[in-house]
Amino acid sequence: MRQYCRYCAFMICGDTCFCQQKRKEMTEKQVVASNNCKLFEFTPEDALGTGHKYTPRVYRKKQTSGQISMFDYMREERKNDHHRI
Repeated sequence: MRQYCRYCAFMICGDTCFCQQKRKEMTEKQVVASNNCKLFEFTPEDALGTGHKYTPRVYRKKQTSGQISMFDYMREERKNDHHRI
């Protein structure tokens, strides 16, 4: 999971954004960028006050049912040519 300061329990945003653990002000650009902060505590609420909740990314599975790749097709052709002789 990627970490964003906006979903950290220690981030307070109002007129400015302030991290309680690091005790420093941050720009909005820094708050929405992903990071690897060791002090991160996840909360699903958005600190920026936009009303959005955290939704994890949904990864799509490859759909291969009913499809044949070019290499599978060539293998089948070689098998058929071998049997014709």
